[in-house]
Amino acid sequence: MDYFAIRFVDQDISSTAPGSRCGEICIGEFRERFSSDRVWTEEECQRQWLAAASLITIAAKAAFVTSVHAERAVRPRQGMSEEGEPISEWATTLHAIRAFAEEQRP
Repeated sequence: MDYFAIRFVDQDISSTAPGSRCGEICIGEFRERFSSDRVWTEEECQRQWLAAASLITIAAKAAFVTSVHAERAVRPRQGMSEEGEPISEWATTLHAIRAFAEEQRP
């Protein structure tokens, strides 16, 4: 199925740090939960996700930010985290991202 979504969910995950919230990214039938800090409000995150969805349809790359850390910028894509853990990567289509962007627009 050609589907993409990123959102916050009410359900907790055990790895969610105190003071953070739980999010979910959906690509086709794949679902993955993530922990997001509270530096940005949910509305700020959702605006950034919509901007990224719009940007990726006209640019070569964009980032769907789920966590913000002081004095850090978006870096080029990496396959491993600073801790040496693999970073999740999944393929989707521009059609799925465009559909997500259309659903999110007021």
